[in-house]
Order: sequence, then structure tokens, then C-alpha cells
Amino acid sequence: MERATVALYQAMLAHDIAALSGLLSDDCVYIHSTGLAETKTQFLDGVRNGLYEYERVVPVSQRIVLSGDMAVVYAILDFIGGPRGVPHPPTQLITTLVWTRHGDRWQLILRQATRVP
Repeated sequence: MERATVALYQAMLAHDIAALSGLLSDDCVYIHSTGLAETKTQFLDGVRNGLYEYERVVPVSQRIVLSGDMAVVYAILDFIGGPRGVPHPPTQLITTLVWTRHGDRWQLILRQATRVP
């Protein structure tokens, strides 16, 4: 699951729809720091259409809690991202990622982000 988290950040930075699609469960809820909650399809459409452009996603600190086939990753991220063509100031986000294990792979079922004031 730690590798899945790294793969998620790499796919976000590369705007890799196929990789993101494989990492997100079909019933994933992706909650942005603005409070917008999206389904997997809505989030992937946003990435595809340039609504979400990621320039930096770097964990400053991270804690992983593993319980059976579920894992929760709490992190503070050094983050730059937003709509394509709009300047993105650096910010820090507090994120919670909830992963479930399916055989030998992990899929994200929930992502929640909050801006650090």
C-alpha cells in the first residue's frame, strides 16, 4: 500500500488516466480541499479535461495505519495544483487516503484533503 500511495502521486503528476483508473476503486470518493466530492469517473474526467493539473505532490510527513485488508494513510503534503492555465501557489494539504486490498493490489476508496491554514 505504501507503493500504491507513491504510484498515486506519480500518476497524478504525470496526468496518467490509465494508472489513476487502476489505483482508484470503482466506488472511490475523491474529496478535494475545496470540499468538492467526486466519484471516480468525475475525478478522472477532471484530470482528462485539465480541471486538475498537479505540479507537486510531496509528503512532508506520513503515517500509515494498517488493519487487515484496509489501510489509512495520513499525510501532510507539499502541494501545487489546480486548473490548467491558472497560477498555482504552493500550499500544504492534510490528506487522508483509505485503501483496500484486493488480492495483491491496493485500491483507493476515499481521499480527503484539507488545506493547512
